[in-house]
Amino acid sequence: MSTGGVVGLRRRGTILKYLGNGKVLVKLDDATSASPDENTHEVSLPIAFTTRSGGFIGGYPEPDTPVTVEQGQGEWFISGFEKPDNVFPSKNVTGIGGIASNLMGDLLPGRLLLQTNNAENRLFLDANEGIVAGTAASSQHIDPKRDIISHNFGNEMSFTFAHRSIHGIIERDINFNSFRNIDGSILYSHNYSDSLWTVGMDPASVVSESTLSGITRNLPLVENREVTYEFATGLNFEEDEKEIDKYDQNFLPTQNPNVLRPESRANTFGLNLHWPNHLIETIRGTGVDTFGNVIDLNRTILPLGREITFINNDNQSDAFKKIRAAHRRSLVYHFEINARKADLADEDGLFSVPPADAGMEGRKNYARPRSTFFIDIDKEGQFKINVPSSSEIGNVPLPTRYILSSTLAYENNDIDDPNAFILEDDGIDIFTEAYGYAGTSSGPTGITLTGESGEVAPIEWFLEKAIKLNTSFHNILEAGFQFTKKRIEEDQGGLLVRYAPTSRLNEEQDTIQVDDLVTDEILVSGPNANAGGRSGSINMDGFLSMNIGANTVDRQSLWLDTAGGIVSTIGRDKRGISYCASLDGDMMVQIGGNGLGGGFDDRFAADNDGARSGALDIRVIKSDGQLTVVRIDQKGVAVATYGRVEFMSQQDMVFRSNTNIMFEAPNIGFYYDTGEGRWIKRSFAKEAC
Repeated sequence: MSTGGVVGLRRRGTILKYLGNGKVLVKLDDATSASPDENTHEVSLPIAFTTRSGGFIGGYPEPDTPVTVEQGQGEWFISGFEKPDNVFPSKNVTGIGGIASNLMGDLLPGRLLLQTNNAENRLFLDANEGIVAGTAASSQHIDPKRDIISHNFGNEMSFTFAHRSIHGIIERDINFNSFRNIDGSILYSHNYSDSLWTVGMDPASVVSESTLSGITRNLPLVENREVTYEFATGLNFEEDEKEIDKYDQNFLPTQNPNVLRPESRANTFGLNLHWPNHLIETIRGTGVDTFGNVIDLNRTILPLGREITFINNDNQSDAFKKIRAAHRRSLVYHFEINARKADLADEDGLFSVPPADAGMEGRKNYARPRSTFFIDIDKEGQFKINVPSSSEIGNVPLPTRYILSSTLAYENNDIDDPNAFILEDDGIDIFTEAYGYAGTSSGPTGITLTGESGEVAPIEWFLEKAIKLNTSFHNILEAGFQFTKKRIEEDQGGLLVRYAPTSRLNEEQDTIQVDDLVTDEILVSGPNANAGGRSGSINMDGFLSMNIGANTVDRQSLWLDTAGGIVSTIGRDKRGISYCASLDGDMMVQIGGNGLGGGFDDRFAADNDGARSGALDIRVIKSDGQLTVVRIDQKGVAVATYGRVEFMSQQDMVFRSNTNIMFEAPNIGFYYDTGEGRWIKRSFAKEAC
């Protein structure tokens, strides 16, 4: 039935409600009929774009919005939206400049504007400023004119297959399990933030910018936190013993119905071997654990929010001083790798998560299977670094340099550009070479890496021989050569001291020499593999200057504790000096004593680590190979030299023995420096006896 209007004539109306079928109910403002049904009509929404499969550009209509409508053939249409009276006029009644009180304040010349109710969110395209999305306070800004892209949001989160990244105010889930109300993903849902506790400088107090009405100013702590995965997230990769069951041909992935802490973005300092897909964690900012506690360098909870808090403290200024003092002990940087080793692998080579028993069993072998690589630094700048050791079939770091296939091809004149993208015939892009003593002109030298099928070290690209383990500047196999049995085999005279054949040093050569100081072969695979126990390799091509301060309690500069021996080779400077030390105080050296004890490390359980008599053996080599030897051991002191021995004293010189003092020489002289002296010849000495 007609309402008296003309088909095609525009009429003013008001949207009453959205009908849910792409139409709205519109009441005509100038209807002439007294019937309500004739005053209202179902009118199609004005849609900018749509597709059959749900493509859509438009907005949700708001009741009381003024529109213009017109009647087509059998149907009404919205031809446009009328300007409401309360939208365009400025509401800035204070007269202060700015756009905060003007709903259309962002509508400027040459600008395209899209915004929501009350201008809470807007998106505009501007010729000078580019594209801005958000609010005046928080927005994403793409500025092609200045080649800048930026945003000023307080919190930034990123969740990809490869990582999660959270930058902003520290929020933690401190709800008890039975009261946790989760709406959406506890990883990436924005709604999850509504149930999280914001952690301030006093973790127990509500975060506030002001001290007012019983609330103390408590600034929020911030962090930059990232977790890097090993495999694409969302695939529920688990520890080996559980993961292997998923490789059955009938396995279909299912979602775990439980709330898992690794899937929460509030989970921190949470790397563990039961969730191996979380491979690397990095935190910059104040270190706060998953339960909202500020932690120190040992990851121990600081008294912040507990004994030290604003709550129920009559002197808030005093509380602030204590809180700030305690924060200096908190972590500021954390980097950790979820390292796993094969020490506890079963016969199939699967990694078994080592137990963390409360007793000594869990700490056996120094708890190495649970050792991870981490670097922690506190706000005073003190650091703590832990480097785990490798398993028996782990990597052996070699002294190598690297060169790309394209560089090699260019230097061999096979291509014209060293940066050309080529595919090498065998699909090898990185080639290795040894340097220094590890790779001499005659071929690689050093320790052989052997597997069940022979040498397994990488092949040097130009010699086509397996690289060997060595140090950079000396052959480590020749370290301490004078103390090895190889020296005896190569000594044609068979004497340690050539000029004194009857010396006890010569008589005891077989007992004071060792087979070797360094084993020349390492097994890197198989049941007898022994390549483990390595924590890293550091190569410095140049000079290093190191200065170490002292602790307060003992004024000591260095504690050095090694579980095994030290083998070193040291070069010499232009003056022929290998080591020069200036000591301000005494030098005290204890040689011999008890070892670590085989019970601490299963690898050396068969070794005799009980009390052992020590020996100091110093050998000074003459250019012709002769030695000066000083040896102090359980039998006493032996000194042998090819040159002169001279004792001088400004005061008394005392020789004392509970048995005999013996002199053996062709001639024994007294007062020889007078030019005359008193001599006792060997023949006279025998007659006197």
